[in-house]
Amino acid sequence: MFFLRHRSVLAFVLRVAHSKTLHFSGRQPCPLLPTPVLANVSYSAYPTPGNREERSLLTENDAKNASFQMQLAERNRLNIRLMDTEQQRVYFNELWDKIAAVFIRRSCERGNMEETSFYLKAMHQEGAVPNDYIFSKILHGYVKCGLPDEVATTQDVMSKLNYWPSMMATEDLLSAYADLGDGNGVIELLQETLNRSESLLNRPVFSPRFLADLYARLAVAPQFDTNEQAASTILGLLRKRPPYFDDFRLGIALTRLLKAGHNDAAFQFLRGTHPHTFTPYFLSKISELLVEQDPKTLADFWLSSGAFSRLPEVIRTMPN
Repeated sequence: MFFLRHRSVLAFVLRVAHSKTLHFSGRQPCPLLPTPVLANVSYSAYPTPGNREERSLLTENDAKNASFQMQLAERNRLNIRLMDTEQQRVYFNELWDKIAAVFIRRSCERGNMEETSFYLKAMHQEGAVPNDYIFSKILHGYVKCGLPDEVATTQDVMSKLNYWPSMMATEDLLSAYADLGDGNGVIELLQETLNRSESLLNRPVFSPRFLADLYARLAVAPQFDTNEQAASTILGLLRKRPPYFDDFRLGIALTRLLKAGHNDAAFQFLRGTHPHTFTPYFLSKISELLVEQDPKTLADFWLSSGAFSRLPEVIRTMPN
């Protein structure tokens, strides 16, 4: 059984790695994954452990990343043989999740649902089962394609599998709206989720890192200047985060904005979130990033970050 399943996983990877799938330009509806097919396929529910932030973000060279998962399995052959049947089932379910998610995440992020359909069919042919993570990415892709009916149908399928409502899927929907510059969609879904999670308002419903990423996506999307209300809503939620170092929670989004040249949005982000503490190392790296720009840009960063008084400390940590 082990050898058959191992061979099936390898067959799936090889099929998608060497395929010649079509790529659409623009936001065209993609007919290869129609609603009846998605609704009629029988799925088993194997929830994926962990949350969105615990998952690795595989964004480059996806075929190589999937092959790397296979190489890990190959190196673990002895350990796998020592597992009992249930342990092997769990192991290969998780391996399927990782491999399939690599390809499907990439295609859904681009809104290319034809490519997603190809991967889902390949999974089905090899006996693989989409999990909650993959369904969440499918929702993301349908929003980017402008297919609200497919979004609703997919949510219905997820409900039958106890995958919906889901914070993971909600975050993927919010990210898709932000990528499209749909501030109204962001506000409505944020409010709907907060109302549904009213009993959890004594602690953050969304993680600070996700909210920071959501703001950055909205800021680099078209027509950011018309989405002030959505930006203010996100920043208001971020201000409620518990005290802690903000390098990891805010720094990734901040760096993305500065590298993309969206300095005004970055400084608005800093002023709106009232950073608790950035480490001297992080502040020095941001300074190095901005040092070749207009000196006023660097000064605006220090004033917006509220860390101007720590400048001597940062200078001491910087290499000569």
